[in-house]
Amino acid sequence: MTSVSAGPNTLSDESTRRLETFVDAAFAFAVTMLVISIDEIPGSLSELLDALKGVPAFAVSFAQIMLFWIGHRRWSEVTDTNSTASTLWTLALVFVVMIYIYPLKLMFGQFFHWASSGYFPSAWGAQPSASDLSALFAIFGFGMSAMALCLCMLYHCSAREAASSSDFRDIVRAGRAAWAIVAGVALLAAICSLALPFPVNLMSPWLYLILAATGWLARWLTVGKRAGERA
Repeated sequence: MTSVSAGPNTLSDESTRRLETFVDAAFAFAVTMLVISIDEIPGSLSELLDALKGVPAFAVSFAQIMLFWIGHRRWSEVTDTNSTASTLWTLALVFVVMIYIYPLKLMFGQFFHWASSGYFPSAWGAQPSASDLSALFAIFGFGMSAMALCLCMLYHCSAREAASSSDFRDIVRAGRAAWAIVAGVALLAAICSLALPFPVNLMSPWLYLILAATGWLARWLTVGKRAGERA
């Protein structure tokens, strides 16, 4: 009777698949936690309509969580890194997202409550104080920065092994630069919300508008670095 043992490539692929499955399940659970705050099924039309008022905050929170999930999926699609470092950074990303969902929903719930002059509900109920909002903005920014840093470091792990082609190096460097920009902007917004005086500190979330130019800035940084290497 002949025994067949799995080769190293097979074991590596299986380990990668198990990790990806775990990440997908963790993000799915995080999205589920965004809507679990409803204690019971609405018992009347008015209760249903009140519950539906939370949809905008859930939709934006869902989109933000999905952006990070897509970021990790794209990293795993363009690289085949299966190092210990990349595994640890992936697990760190999962750890942070499980914590991040709470300030995330509070942040967007409060935003829609403010933008609608109170029509959409806020999880805090009563109007929070300026110091409470400042703390929320800081926690939200630190969490977002930590998640972006995890993705940046995943690309950094791949960049150290990106020796096959210039196109692959450009993709990896662009991904690393993009998530470094996200991490930096979120960290800056968090620091401004704590360090600047009232009421200027409450304007710190507008710094996230910089992220609209993330793709352009990442390409500029990547092309600039490549041009410097050629010189």
